[in-house]
Amino acid sequence: MRGKSVVAIALCACGLAACLMVAGCGSTGSGQSTGPLKDGSYTGRSSVLDANVDGDGYVIVSLKVENGVVSDASFEAFEPDGTIKDKNYGKDGAYYAVAQKALSAGDEYLEQFKQTGDPNAIDTISGATYLHDLFVEAANNALDQAAE
Repeated sequence: MRGKSVVAIALCACGLAACLMVAGCGSTGSGQSTGPLKDGSYTGRSSVLDANVDGDGYVIVSLKVENGVVSDASFEAFEPDGTIKDKNYGKDGAYYAVAQKALSAGDEYLEQFKQTGDPNAIDTISGATYLHDLFVEAANNALDQAAE
């Protein structure tokens, strides 16, 4: 009798896992079903984080869709006033190295996005949480455009 219980539990677990995988298919993270993406170039922008904390600003993600999948992508990070975050970002403060490290995490977010095509699958890097959240939001906005 015990063997049948173990098998029943295993089957239930497999069924639940299958339901969860199917529920996640074709979603951009915004709750919309995408189906195949439309070929073209798309740009998504995040909202502006302006809370007087390190990481304030916004992100723009540009992507190219070919044959229904993301074939290339790029991103830029900006301060709330529209100044691009580049090699000078944080230079005026005591945390220049930290600011630059957080900004370079964006390159890793971009690589993960290029590999998976799914912004929601991007792992957060310690010290760059705000950038992660802004990147994911902007990438989902671009994907939403490609799915319309």
